[in-house]
Amino acid sequence: MIKFLGVEEHRGAKELLEFNLDMLRILGIWKWDVPHWRFHRAFAFLTIISLIVFNLTQICDAYIYISSLDHLTKLLLSTVVTVLLAVKNIYLIIRSNEACELINQLQNKFFINKRQPTPEQTLILNRYAARAKLYTIIRSNIALSIITFWVLYPVKEMLEEYVDKFDTPEYGIDIKSKSNKTTILHLPFVAYYPYDVPNNFLLFILTYLYQAFCGYSVFIGMSAWDMLFVSIFIHTSGHFKALQHALIHLSDEALGALQRDENQLKLHRLAEQTDTDARSVWTVGLNPQNHIEGEGTENDRGGMQAEMIKQKLEEKMQHILNNCIEHHQAILSFVMKLEAFLKPVMLLQLFVSMVAFCVICFQMSMIQIHTDATKFVKLSVSLVSALIEQGMFYWFGGKMLEESLKTLNAAYNCEWHTANNKFRKHLHILMERAKSPVKLTTGGFSTLTLESFTKVVQSSYHYFTLLKAVHDEHSN
Repeated sequence: MIKFLGVEEHRGAKELLEFNLDMLRILGIWKWDVPHWRFHRAFAFLTIISLIVFNLTQICDAYIYISSLDHLTKLLLSTVVTVLLAVKNIYLIIRSNEACELINQLQNKFFINKRQPTPEQTLILNRYAARAKLYTIIRSNIALSIITFWVLYPVKEMLEEYVDKFDTPEYGIDIKSKSNKTTILHLPFVAYYPYDVPNNFLLFILTYLYQAFCGYSVFIGMSAWDMLFVSIFIHTSGHFKALQHALIHLSDEALGALQRDENQLKLHRLAEQTDTDARSVWTVGLNPQNHIEGEGTENDRGGMQAEMIKQKLEEKMQHILNNCIEHHQAILSFVMKLEAFLKPVMLLQLFVSMVAFCVICFQMSMIQIHTDATKFVKLSVSLVSALIEQGMFYWFGGKMLEESLKTLNAAYNCEWHTANNKFRKHLHILMERAKSPVKLTTGGFSTLTLESFTKVVQSSYHYFTLLKAVHDEHSN
């Protein structure tokens, strides 16, 4: 299954992240260096225009049924979600250069030629990248399933009405007269059109296809947009984990690097040592007294070699620590840019998610489950999808915050007590910076954590109860 989905860890973090970018490239909202890129960009603008027209038809319908709260909530759900995707696409097209710079920094700036990741770090990064791609595939399939349910639900209603025309105990009624009864034509979404949709089958089919196109554009585009940045959260958490691994095993890595250098040095000196040993035999034979005196200096020579090895080990540890500090600074700089890029979009998405939670719960409360169970299931699945869509930002944003905090403990466990003062000073600076965790916020108001997400759900529930009370009072 892992091979079938293409989420093997050996593919590499860069290749796995390209899966998210390819989804946006196909939709035309991400740069693509191919000859037919203009067609994809034209498709992106066509999608945005279609969504804007779709919103206008719903606004007109809302104006006509301004006094019906039930009708307005149906319009509000699809309108705010459609507006959110249109704004996201326009935002990403306008700031495409900054978005590309973020991806380039994530893929190429965390590690450079003079600071390459260890095999263990590469394995950690690939594991997190494979996890991000797997979540993207799952989220995309959930979105496709839900929009397919929404698009085909009117067909199910029309088929039920058509069958009900012939399902009657009155045998005296002519079947021909029954067939003359018209079936109400239903569209996937409520909207107003300046032409007669119910009484013109051709216009109904064209409008149905148009709404289906808008629906698939919203759900596919939303999942592609969201999962790109959720995947970036996961990749960044992987870099924090790789940094922690380097800090915890800093002394072991320095010792291994020193041994590798010593092995190369021994191979280089092997020929010279053979000649030196041959000459020393002749020297001992000719000057035995000097050889006896030289034996007394062997202990001093051994002490000097031990001191040199200790100094080289400290230099290796200092070099690896400097790489870790640069890696940490690169991650912090990246997260700051990511926060600045996502801040306005996350604020709008927070508002839309609260509206979606409130409206879907209100629509579910208006349904009699025993008479319309299918519609209740449709709204239930939509509510779960909305919770997953918004919750993934808070979940993985919180995971990234936790991983940044673990950097402090990893730095403390790097056997600093055996290092020199310079190493301790640099490590102390790293630890002081790691005390402040990285944070992603919704417009600077709330941090992306599970605690904040529970507050969003609770607030949405309060608005739902208020809306339900207004509806009940209006009905009475």
